[in-house]
Amino acid sequence: MPRPANRIPGSITPQKPASTRQSASVSFPEPVISAPTAPAPPSATEVDMPLLDHFAGQALAGYLAGKLAVPNTEVSSSYAAEFAYQYAEAMLRERVKHMVPR
Repeated sequence: MPRPANRIPGSITPQKPASTRQSASVSFPEPVISAPTAPAPPSATEVDMPLLDHFAGQALAGYLAGKLAVPNTEVSSSYAAEFAYQYAEAMLRERVKHMVPR
């Protein structure tokens, strides 16, 4: 089936069934779904982010997710940032303990 020129991205294009004969099982055509995709955000290594900042960002995301999941919980941004970097520094100290010398 030729593709229409005026096809809208994200629309569903039905496909013809494989056979028009009836069989013991019923088959339905599979729709073809094409959705626009956004580019993936760059990883920490792609933007030369220090490991401390990467760990702090991960700690902050987890901290905020936990705090925001609890109703009526206030989150101080300065405390959250301080917590994230303290946690990241602890992660780096622990990482050094487990590194294998080369």
